[in-house]
Amino acid sequence: MNLLRKYFLKQLTFLVVVLGICWAPNNALNAASRTLMAMGWNEYGQLGDGTTTDRLYPVPITTDVQAIAAGEEHSFYLMSNGTLMAMGMNSSGQLGDGTTINRLTPVLIATDVQTVTTGPYHSLYIKTDGTLMAMGANHYGQLGDGTIINRLTPVSVATDVKAVAVGAHHSLYLKTDGTLMGVGENYYGQLGVSPNTDRFTPVQIATGVQAVAAGPYHSLY
Repeated sequence: MNLLRKYFLKQLTFLVVVLGICWAPNNALNAASRTLMAMGWNEYGQLGDGTTTDRLYPVPITTDVQAIAAGEEHSFYLMSNGTLMAMGMNSSGQLGDGTTINRLTPVLIATDVQTVTTGPYHSLYIKTDGTLMAMGANHYGQLGDGTIINRLTPVSVATDVKAVAVGAHHSLYLKTDGTLMGVGENYYGQLGVSPNTDRFTPVQIATGVQAVAAGPYHSLY
């Protein structure tokens, strides 16, 4: 029974930004606080509540949050002032704090951030000036820095970026001029270029693109 419970908890790690009236420990009603709530599997501290206790019900983590992203066992949230925070598993440097230490409480990663996304073990964010930053696992070249070296701190990959999408081992980003670029694993053709070999530096996929999305091993635009 415990194994079954652990399995379902592993599938149900959630981060939710509550807009409007939010639940609080003292049962107070907190209007428009943009409270971050978390629940589910928490073995690596990915909920950010300072423990490794699985949570069957939502717990409040912080307020004034504008965006969130969750990987396999790590999480990010973006404050309304552009500050990026991270917690959870960090074995591949996916948090970007310069270590491989798991974090049970949120740590500061960067400022002046406009958006963040994450795969299972690598993470990317776009700064307010359009610079794309990447960190974490890089075995397939998915960070786009021309290497297969894991990065414990964020590395600059591209400029003039307006959107990003991440799969299991590949990454896609959309430039402000509508050019779509891809990097990383390409075994299934998820980068949309031939031959189906992995790419360690970004390759152009298409132009005139408005939006992009990625599943673990497939991509859409």
